[in-house]
Amino acid sequence: MFKLLELSTTYPDQVWLNLSEKQQQQAWQRSQNNTNAMTRCNAYLNELCLTAFIPWLEGWCQEGQESDKLTKINFFPESSLPSLWEFINGTLINFGDIRLALIPTDSTNLDEVCVPQEWVDIVSWRADYYLAVQINLDNPDTSWMRLWGYISYQNLQQNGIYEESDRAYYISGQHLTPDLTLMLLKPEPVVPKDVQVESIPSLTQETAERLLAQLSQSSVSTPRLAVSYDQWAAFVTNEQWRQDLYQRRLRQVQRVAEPDPPRINLGQWWQNIFESGWQSLDAFLNQDSVQVAVSFRHRRSQRNPERQVYVEGIKVIDLGIELNNQAVALLVGLAREIDERVGVRVQLYPVGENSILPPNIRVALLSQSGAILQEYQARIQDNLIQLKRFTCPVGKQFSIRVALGEFSITEKFAIALFATDE
Repeated sequence: MFKLLELSTTYPDQVWLNLSEKQQQQAWQRSQNNTNAMTRCNAYLNELCLTAFIPWLEGWCQEGQESDKLTKINFFPESSLPSLWEFINGTLINFGDIRLALIPTDSTNLDEVCVPQEWVDIVSWRADYYLAVQINLDNPDTSWMRLWGYISYQNLQQNGIYEESDRAYYISGQHLTPDLTLMLLKPEPVVPKDVQVESIPSLTQETAERLLAQLSQSSVSTPRLAVSYDQWAAFVTNEQWRQDLYQRRLRQVQRVAEPDPPRINLGQWWQNIFESGWQSLDAFLNQDSVQVAVSFRHRRSQRNPERQVYVEGIKVIDLGIELNNQAVALLVGLAREIDERVGVRVQLYPVGENSILPPNIRVALLSQSGAILQEYQARIQDNLIQLKRFTCPVGKQFSIRVALGEFSITEKFAIALFATDE
């Protein structure tokens, strides 16, 4: 894994900032005021982004004797960030005479930047510049944030590609300017202020109440995509309606919240003790009634003979009626290592009559806090996807998530003390 110093040396035009464990913990605590794993993760990344970026920007102003701009740094709207991050990725910052949109991502794919439509097409929310920020949380001790580069509003409009499916503008990384110096030293508003633009259609109170009732339901996972763009733009820019929707969704979660089920104790697998839904790979392959992908049949011969204590558990996951009850198998392999550590391998296979995985199905490794540490997505004709092998000490907790479209299931694990061998 590259260290921050190595990265900053390799890419000297970009700004690299360390993310301390304390910053991560504080940001995660604040992000808990959101309603589900997806919105909490979004709030978490945006909190981390602000936590690191604002002090850096203030320090830059002081070093460059631009202290007059310090008094002009503020968020927009400052009092409503949790309610914004419940629905939209990104944060607006007023810096001097310009408005800057911070767009964080934890993706390792830097081919393009995804800018939500709200920050581009809502006139009162429009930014002069858009700053792409990459956040890497693979290791809590060496986490970092990268100010990847910026692009102006006009350049985004000219070169960006609008995707209706997620209401966002995508811009290739080649259009970003990595050196922030010019933008910070001589920032100039690039959004025309005197051009007459079409205003957002207004909503009646009756329509707003109907939208509140509809979008506050927990079954609506992405409110910004559940209604027409014009309705959403008029709704979300109204502070009172947006806050009301945010609070209603929080109350929905509080009413239906249930205690988390106990984590699966991987230490018991060596004694052939598996939780409900899980079984050993050997037991799974011995079920004649189960149609198994051929690739499973070769797994016994592929085990590393040097790892004398090895165990594999498997769970069949039904993807639901909307996908014709297609199923996949989540396979978790464990190997004891020195210093009370466990090597973990995670793979996803097709089962049943299908010999390939559904395209775009994803498997992800999540930290104890819910941050994505690894994620892989199936391509067309893939018959297997897997995470990069990782190691954990005894006592460590993590989760594995399998997702496809609106379907998602998360399995939570703990490597407790090993059961005593007989």
